Amino acid sequence: MKGLFSLAVALLSIGTFLMGVKTSAKTITVSSSGGDYTSIQAAIDAATPGDIIQIASGTYKENLSIGKSIELVGAGPEKTIIKSAKEGYPVIVIRSDRPIEVELKELGVGWAFGDCANIRGDVCPEGILVDGDLNLTIEGVQISHNRSNGLRVRGSAYVLMKSSAISRCGNGLWVGGLAHVRLNNSSISDSTGYGIWLGGSATARINDSMVLGTGDGVWIGGSADLMLENSVISTDGTFGLSVNDTARVTVKHSAVTDESIALGVKGSSRVLVENSRILRNSKGLDAGDSSQVMVRDTKFVANDEYGIVVWGSAGIELQGAKVISNYGCGLSVRDHAQVVLTGSWITDNSCGIQREGDMSTVGGEGNWVKWNFNDFRGFTPPLEFLSETPPESLFAETDVGPDAEFKTIWEAIAYTAPGGTVHIHAGKYAAPVIIAKDLTLIGEGSQKTIITGGAVGLFIGAHAVVDIQNIGLSDNGTGLYVGGSARVETEGVRLATNEFGLLAEDASTVEMEDSTISSNGTGMLVKDSATLTAENLEVSGNTICGISIEGAARVRLRQTQISGNGGNGLSVGGSAEAELRGSRVVDNGMGGLDVEGLARVILEQTEVAGNRLAGLWVGDVAHAEIRDSLVERNGMCGVFVRDKAYLKVLGSAVRNNEGWGIAVELRTCGCMEDSFAGKVVLGNDVRVYGNGQGQVCLPYRHPTEDNG
Repeated sequence: MKGLFSLAVALLSIGTFLMGVKTSAKTITVSSSGGDYTSIQAAIDAATPGDIIQIASGTYKENLSIGKSIELVGAGPEKTIIKSAKEGYPVIVIRSDRPIEVELKELGVGWAFGDCANIRGDVCPEGILVDGDLNLTIEGVQISHNRSNGLRVRGSAYVLMKSSAISRCGNGLWVGGLAHVRLNNSSISDSTGYGIWLGGSATARINDSMVLGTGDGVWIGGSADLMLENSVISTDGTFGLSVNDTARVTVKHSAVTDESIALGVKGSSRVLVENSRILRNSKGLDAGDSSQVMVRDTKFVANDEYGIVVWGSAGIELQGAKVISNYGCGLSVRDHAQVVLTGSWITDNSCGIQREGDMSTVGGEGNWVKWNFNDFRGFTPPLEFLSETPPESLFAETDVGPDAEFKTIWEAIAYTAPGGTVHIHAGKYAAPVIIAKDLTLIGEGSQKTIITGGAVGLFIGAHAVVDIQNIGLSDNGTGLYVGGSARVETEGVRLATNEFGLLAEDASTVEMEDSTISSNGTGMLVKDSATLTAENLEVSGNTICGISIEGAARVRLRQTQISGNGGNGLSVGGSAEAELRGSRVVDNGMGGLDVEGLARVILEQTEVAGNRLAGLWVGDVAHAEIRDSLVERNGMCGVFVRDKAYLKVLGSAVRNNEGWGIAVELRTCGCMEDSFAGKVVLGNDVRVYGNGQGQVCLPYRHPTEDNG
């Protein structure tokens, strides 16, 4: 009984002591114009464990050292700012070999500058260095403008960072040793190195957070462990997530966008991806070595090279994945890699599944592989691999927009049945959009509904028949690409500020009406055996060329204006054919029309005027006919013919050009050599007059010389 009484007294004494510690905790104020202290470090030195240091608004140039349980509270991260005073040192060092609790709230911390004060001693210009056996809570803090890391955590420290930001540092967050970091509702942005570096045996849990605009995204190595949930990585860097060595990574309900490689997996690492989006990267998932990846209910969309590429001896299992609208292949498997797909979609890619070599394997069941330019390369699927019906219902009509059922064009197309219609509301939509099935796309206006920012805006191929109405395609590599034997009709379309406005090749057919092609590098390139028929086009302000026609392509233009382009208005080569009726080729930076090779051109009721060089230049063995047209005010000749080319002019006027009206390449016409061996035929109804150098210069006299 006496022993129990003694124990009770002892417990009461300990409780009284602990209560005394809590009740003795006090608030210490720091202010440059008063308060208990004018220096934060002086307040820290004077504080006892559990004290709160309240720091008034102001900028404090100090390098702080904390080794006790305290709380630093500012007036807000833009009001209470702690800047480094010493070159090469962290702004705040929190270090302890025994458990302590530290809180940093409502502060701005940064501007650590210079080179490391002691690289061997690991003293560098960082925002916050955390080391040892301690718990740190960071809330409402902005860590910025540090030459080295924004926040570095090592030892066995635990850090909870919430509602905070790290920006404009060398690396955003560095975690090593046995440390554990949890980020909630925070952001890491604009780092020159890594957004997050995670190594050793460290662990990190990232929730509701963002890694944006850094040199690279998140690097994980050693035996580190990362959980990423409800978060976004978008850095426009080399990688979004790079998983190495024996690291473990879980990604749930997150998005990785705009990277060279969204998710790179190497070594013998293990990765689980669930309910996430991998979009608009060069490569979506790149898995190699002996890594293992499980993917469930995740979308790989609009990646430029591959949706998924697997190499080495890596293994991937896809369950319910959607691999949609990737510019290269949806899935590429090579070396000794193994892939198993179950209930997955691979659709609307330039190629569906590509298997390289004899050692890789692709298996599974119940998959929907359809409407890719090529569904399979190097791979013939067994019957059980494919499903006869899509995993989900397809619709005759779909809507795309911020408030519509589908938020992206890619998904809407995937869910639209062949022959269906996709209605695209006003807004800007990310490219590329790949189409290999019959569809109609209808926007709300070419300057309201815009597809932008891809290697290709609309990529249409295979045997697709596509109708495009009232849509703009801008700031892409190629605005509208049509290949294979696809057939495309456009009305009210605007192709602007792309490298190529339109690229039509292979045996494709394009019909355009009431459309604008302006301010691109090359307005339109039609090649191979492609055919373009157009009416009421405006092709203007393109920096290199208005329209270039190559190979055996055929182009027919009606009521079209080709004007103000930096190079030639129209260039025709190879064995291509072009026909212009009721059109204008005016005010282009070089020639109006340049016809070479075996090409054939017919101008009828067309005006060729105000071009800086010749209105029409015909060379090689090309053939040109001008009927009932007007060629005037061009900077050199109205029409110039050389080599073995053929020119026929009927019922037309050639007037007021600066040089000859019609001339061939002879010394008598002012040329350097006599190379003309072709033929020029001028009808009696041709009028040639008012030209600066003369009317007609031919190797023989023609009655039209005296006309006018």
